[in-house]
Amino acid sequence: HCLGKYSNAISTYANALSMVHRSSNKLHLGMASTLNYIGVLYYHMPKAETNKAMELYLELLAIRRAILGDEHCNIATTLNNIGRVHYMNGNYDNALVTYAEGLCI
Repeated sequence: HCLGKYSNAISTYANALSMVHRSSNKLHLGMASTLNYIGVLYYHMPKAETNKAMELYLELLAIRRAILGDEHCNIATTLNNIGRVHYMNGNYDNALVTYAEGLCI
């Protein structure tokens, strides 16, 4: 039951992502925000799909860095999300490095 709600939400955001992609170039903050929302959903699913979440967070990080630069608070938030995925996957050293990078912003 709960998984269906996540699937519906992911489908809705995927449609929004497609619309943003058609209406603008790939380096768009609306696209970045939508990638973040989908990544958060994958992370919080009852059976977390951390590989998908990580893939989206890394794409999001690249877009945000290209638009906002390296010192924006949204970069720190994205790094925190990446650190959380590393932690959930048991990659504690990578999590610490990523958390530390975010804290330096």
